[in-house]
Amino acid sequence: MTKMKGGGALVEMLRRHGVETIFALPGVQNDALFVAFYDAGDALRVIHTRHEQGAAYMAFGYARASGKIGTYAVVDDARYRVFRVPATDIAIELGNELVGSMVMTGAYVGVTGLVGLDATVEAMRRSIPPYRRQHIAANEEAIRAGFAAVDRLAFPAWEQEPARA
Repeated sequence: MTKMKGGGALVEMLRRHGVETIFALPGVQNDALFVAFYDAGDALRVIHTRHEQGAAYMAFGYARASGKIGTYAVVDDARYRVFRVPATDIAIELGNELVGSMVMTGAYVGVTGLVGLDATVEAMRRSIPPYRRQHIAANEEAIRAGFAAVDRLAFPAWEQEPARA
């Protein structure tokens, strides 16, 4: 039986699951994985990104656009966390796929506690120009739905008391 290193095992697992493309950000922590990517040759297309979040968005967009598995690999850094927020799905459930960014705003507020939910809604209301006032109710509903979709204060922005909901 041939021995396989961790990077090679991961690449083989990706191939067995039908992954053709991976969005990846190299770093010292995943050098062995990038050696395995190189060794895989044309069996796996690696697209280098410039930012962890960019890799995740690219994989998501790739999956949505192609119907294939969207995969990404980045270095582990405790300063960053990735939270799955089905913003497009929530927006569609609300009947307006254009409010996905408002769903994400509410989710961000919920996860971080950076500002309060009511303050976020009020800021949105005040920032909408008069000719777009018809969107306020939908935007508020989307912000509140995003806030409800995440674990409250899963990654707080402050070490002290978070902003009031």
